[in-house]
Amino acid sequence: MSNDSAALLADVLGLPASEREEVAAALWDSLELEAGLREASEGELRAETAAKRAEILSGAVSPITHEELKRQLGR
Repeated sequence: MSNDSAALLADVLGLPASEREEVAAALWDSLELEAGLREASEGELRAETAAKRAEILSGAVSPITHEELKRQLGR
């Protein structure tokens, strides 16, 4: 992370939670646009959720905690 980015991050982290949420959403939206992603429809989200739930219930996959995910990613 550059010095400019680190300074910007420090400034943003000093904002109230509601403003940090707005900044986070804007950043996420910009990443989605850059990656060419689109917003999923409610039907698509429901179908994906049902498929993931079925995988968990069948034992095909095992869920992990957020902490375990961060550990696996080295964060």
